[in-house]
Amino acid sequence: MPEISIRDVVTWLTAAGLVGGVVIAWVKYQLSGDFAKSSDITALSGRLEKVERQMDTVPTHADLRAINDRMGATERGVAVVASEIQGVRQAVERNAVDTRLILQHMMDKPK
Repeated sequence: MPEISIRDVVTWLTAAGLVGGVVIAWVKYQLSGDFAKSSDITALSGRLEKVERQMDTVPTHADLRAINDRMGATERGVAVVASEIQGVRQAVERNAVDTRLILQHMMDKPK
């Protein structure tokens, strides 16, 4: 059985440390493009906070439903007013015809 001295153990540990360091450096190099840098994360954090502040002012589903209900009520009111205006227009046209007939009658009447 061969004898293993401290010197042999130190040699093997040194070699293992060097190989391990090279492997760790290679893995770190290979993964360097896959992970974000802390400066990138800081910039994105600021942008995320800005978006969150803007999202606080965005209308909720309930707000949009209330707006939709109000718009529906306004459309119905406009439709009612439009039909009333149509009725008034027809009445004015009838009055205009009657006024023309009266005017024609007054002009044709002997003096």
